[in-house]
Parts: sequence; structure tokens; C-alpha cells
Amino acid sequence: MRPIRRRQCITVGSMATEIEVHVTARLRLRRPMMDDVKSIVTIDSDPRTNLHRPGGAPSPEQNLQTFGEFVRGWEDHGIGYWVVEFGGAVIGMAGVEPQLFLDRECWNLYYRLSPSAWGKGFAVEVAKEAVVVASVLQPTWPVVARTRATNHAAARVAENAGLQRCAELDTSGFEVFARGW
Repeated sequence: MRPIRRRQCITVGSMATEIEVHVTARLRLRRPMMDDVKSIVTIDSDPRTNLHRPGGAPSPEQNLQTFGEFVRGWEDHGIGYWVVEFGGAVIGMAGVEPQLFLDRECWNLYYRLSPSAWGKGFAVEVAKEAVVVASVLQPTWPVVARTRATNHAAARVAENAGLQRCAELDTSGFEVFARGW
């Protein structure tokens, strides 16, 4: 089975401003900027946010590369993962990005929040918002979230965002949750 690959396949045109800065009941979601790198690398480097990742937390260099990919995702697609803010503080990254999964165009749902933000419903709040935005931008594409079998919290977020477990799509050690597959 083929892994998710990045793909340039969507533009958002007149909706860009609404998508680049988006507000939910408690959160401000916005396009990442290079000024965010320190906050995001700190969150991504925390061993607690990598409990279910084989090999543990990525190196700072790997985190910088990943953050650069998040920024480029916006440049390539006109949408990508948002920086998530609560009370003016950066608490993580989350959202959707167009990707190819098992040869099908889809939305990849991603969420990674600081441990200080866990247990407050923020991940579900942003995941639900991302699913809504994806459905407006490209309603025929499924939304897919992949997580490790041991990451029960991430699985609950996917289910609470409206995705269902799809064991037949599991690949490369990941359990797959999807909506509209």
C-alpha cells in the first residue's frame, strides 16, 4: 500500500482570507508563519506529544523541516494545517491538507497540541472545524486521519470529529479513520 503523499491540487481563491484566519468558539486558527517555529518545535519536540511515535520525538532539525513543510503546504495548496491559539498563546497545529492516500485525493486531518492543552476539548473543536472547512472546499473528497493503535486519545478525537474507523484502510502501522471514503 502506498503512503500519503503531498499533492498540489486545490486552490481556495476568494475564501483564502476566511481560511487563513479562522475563529471557533474558543480558538483562533491561522496560517503558520516562520515566527511560529519556536513554539511549534517546542510542542513537537516534547516527549509527551510523541508517546506513540516509534523512535520518540523527532530531532530539532526534523521538526524544523516538518514546520517548513507546513508553511509550504499553504503556499502549494492555499490551505494547510493551522497554528492553534488559545488566549493569545500558541497551543499547537491542526487542520486539514490535501493529500493522496491509497491513490485517492483526500483531506488529511492532523492535530498535535501542547500537553498543557490536553483534556479541554480543543483538539475535537479544531478537528470538527477542519472537517467542515474541508467539506465546503471539496465535498467529494474523504477526510482521513491516521493514528497509531495505542493512541486512544487521537482515535477519540477523530471519532468525535465525525470520522469512523476503517480497518480495511489500515497501512504502515497506522489505524485509519475516515469520513466519506
